[in-house]
Amino acid sequence: MPPMRRTNIGRRTRNARNINEFRRAHNTPQIRQHVNIRRRSSDVALNRAAFEYDSAVAYNDLMCVDIGSLYIVCQHCKALKFRLETPGLCCSGGTVKLSVLAQPPEPLYSLLYGNTISRQLLALGNGHIPIDVLTGLISFPANFCEFTSSKEELITKVFPSIEVNYNNLDWISEREILAARNKEVDSLNFSIQSKIAGELRSYKSVDSTTDENEAVNYPTEFLNSLDVQGTPPHNLQVKVGSIIIMLRNLNPPKLCNGARLNNVIQSTIIKGNFKGEEVLIPRIPIIPTDLPFQFKRIQFPVRLAFAMTINKSQGQSLEVCGINLEFPCFSHGQLYVTSSRVGKPSSLFIFATENKTKNIVYKNALN
Repeated sequence: MPPMRRTNIGRRTRNARNINEFRRAHNTPQIRQHVNIRRRSSDVALNRAAFEYDSAVAYNDLMCVDIGSLYIVCQHCKALKFRLETPGLCCSGGTVKLSVLAQPPEPLYSLLYGNTISRQLLALGNGHIPIDVLTGLISFPANFCEFTSSKEELITKVFPSIEVNYNNLDWISEREILAARNKEVDSLNFSIQSKIAGELRSYKSVDSTTDENEAVNYPTEFLNSLDVQGTPPHNLQVKVGSIIIMLRNLNPPKLCNGARLNNVIQSTIIKGNFKGEEVLIPRIPIIPTDLPFQFKRIQFPVRLAFAMTINKSQGQSLEVCGINLEFPCFSHGQLYVTSSRVGKPSSLFIFATENKTKNIVYKNALN
């Protein structure tokens, strides 16, 4: 039978009793004052340790250091300082002088200081602009943009003298017209392209069903008539100098979906890191995925891009932007997205019936 192990339960009880009796006997005002003085001295030492580095101090153990608040003003540089901060940390007693910062460029200045256009854009995006109860439309804020009376005037404002300037890649890459639907975008693109001199070249696709057994149900004429979103048209009509946009990634990051190019087959990139480089665009097979059946279209993966949809314009920064609201926006935040492509009211041109339009904002989505 193993020997019984002695326990120290009795010793623990006696020690605890003695400690409590000692605390009751020595808990006098004089002793408490002495302890508080020592505690305050220790706190001051810890606070100073936050500003005066000492290699012998284990700073990892000083997790509860109170350095106070910023309320001391430096008499030299007017910087706010902590109460126990070592003198001269901010400007070395006035010997270090910083030059006055220049005004930040736009749009950073607008974001920092909140000029009129930035406040108006925030109100537009948050749905704070009053809506007419009868029509469901909003009126644009004062000095928000420049209005045009027709679609033709909108084109002229955004692309003035395009018949002369279309070869200037810097000029044409800084401007765009946006619309809500593909139908309006196609109409704008054809109208703008017609102003460019030169021969209109037509490139027709080769369309076929992926399943040979379905060829009887979907004849070629029917496939040619389909104009699916995100897919090039069957009859791609362009001129030398036309602006096109990539619909597929061919050679990332140079030839990507969304890259705007100049011309067809042999093209010049006009925006991005590879601006100015010439590229060759081949015909590729494209199979749309949002149809109840599958068909294959062999075509150049591009579309005209003098104008584009609002959704496609997200992330684009422009110098001049036109918005065709002949058909109003139909989804959340579209009006804010299209209005924020430029930073100046003088560079934003809007064509809307009676200068009013819809502003779709789901406020629950913003919370």
